[in-house]
Amino acid sequence: MKNRLSRYYCQYSGILIGFALVFAFLSGVRTYPFWHQSLSNGPALVMTLVTATLFSYATHQLLTYLNLRLFRQIGDATSTCSR
Repeated sequence: MKNRLSRYYCQYSGILIGFALVFAFLSGVRTYPFWHQSLSNGPALVMTLVTATLFSYATHQLLTYLNLRLFRQIGDATSTCSR
């Protein structure tokens, strides 16, 4: 059972992390109207990209932390992820 759980987890965790990172980046891009209210076009675009990057970075850090915790829960069966 642990081997099957490990195999499925290894297959789908990367896909889910990828979708979450894209969603976080696009959520950051949606902050453009907020920045455009107080800044001109150029700085608003730069701040939008900075915000999107920070959202993605924070999401990546959170998901990496959760991923490592789940790997510890599964145990030795996670060695199949490296293959």
